[in-house]
Amino acid sequence: VEDVRDALTFVATHLGDAGDTENIFIYGHSAGGALVTSLFLHEPALLRADVLARVKGVMSLGAPHFYAGPIEKLPEFIKPLYGDAYEELCPYGLLKNASVETLASLPPLFIMRSEKEPPGLMRSHEKILELLREREVKSVKASIAAVHNHVSPELALSTGEGVEWGDELVAWIKSLLS
Repeated sequence: VEDVRDALTFVATHLGDAGDTENIFIYGHSAGGALVTSLFLHEPALLRADVLARVKGVMSLGAPHFYAGPIEKLPEFIKPLYGDAYEELCPYGLLKNASVETLASLPPLFIMRSEKEPPGLMRSHEKILELLREREVKSVKASIAAVHNHVSPELALSTGEGVEWGDELVAWIKSLLS
């Protein structure tokens, strides 16, 4: 998560005239989606206030916001990322324990999954949306990328087939900028 924070901070403070650093949108797919979501839920805050103020939206696609199976069967690739604190440090755990102030500071969220995700990711998607509603997070959009499996959404862009999810994402961004 710290690497994502550092990259975002660098872009926000060094991009200069090469882009609009006052209106930043951040996107992550799969593990990247879990990382960008975690970045904004972490307490104490990992982002400087001046950088957070520039982020106008956060989008995750197919993110494993939590592992839906028994904790004793936690996949090996997850353990090095979280150690013994997985349940507290995964995006779901961070959201569950987030303060009212952290929730109020969240930029608008777009939580999406592909239509043909593995069952565990489908459960993760539904559970994070359920908890976002329970915690009364205000600006949350949810969607499903029709016809796609876990790896195909980005591959479809610019092909003219299965690009509706990208169009929906762009429309969401434009709505937040208007």
